[in-house]
Amino acid sequence: MNHKKLGVAIIGCGIISSSHVKAYQAFSDKCEIKAVCDVFPNKAITLAESIDKDVLVFTDFKDLLKREDIDVVSICTPPFAHKEAVIEAFKAGKHVICEKPLAASLEECDEMIAAAEKYLFSDEVKKAYETDPQFDAPIVPQPAFTDAEQETIAIKGEAVTKRRDEEVAKFILGERSFDEWESFVEEMKNLGVEDMVKIYSDAHQRMLEVDLNK
Repeated sequence: MNHKKLGVAIIGCGIISSSHVKAYQAFSDKCEIKAVCDVFPNKAITLAESIDKDVLVFTDFKDLLKREDIDVVSICTPPFAHKEAVIEAFKAGKHVICEKPLAASLEECDEMIAAAEKYLFSDEVKKAYETDPQFDAPIVPQPAFTDAEQETIAIKGEAVTKRRDEEVAKFILGERSFDEWESFVEEMKNLGVEDMVKIYSDAHQRMLEVDLNK
């Protein structure tokens, strides 16, 4: 039986979006990236060109969400911008994969969860999740890192995470202007974020290549 491929869109075309692209491409028989979106057009264009010439480019995610050929969206924007995109995607009936951290506050997380329950899950679906054992959460294998990768994670991971959290907090609290976001991204690159993204991407790719049934 032939199944329709899921149409995918990526909202936010920064560093982490490339990992989402690779993950979707690993399942190219089941899904296809149809569109990308970023408030910075050059970022969206660059990502789209790296995927396929037919990938559509948007600068307003609300326009993207109107498309009926989009089934799944990956939210790869900065955490402070997650809530609106996630809720609007749920309203549009899309399935959502959101980068971590989920939101800038626990209150925003609650709003996003409430939107999922309101717009995505009918009473029948919720009852099925509550009563049918086939919906038990599967065991998700964790990526296996090489010794060299583990050493890099140990050295750079703590420093990167600490600095990232400190600086993102400044943006949220208004201590840094969003005009500085591009320079902040460059700061994080210099701290080793790109190295970390590649390590996790490579490890996940190796995991996908393993036959989990053996």
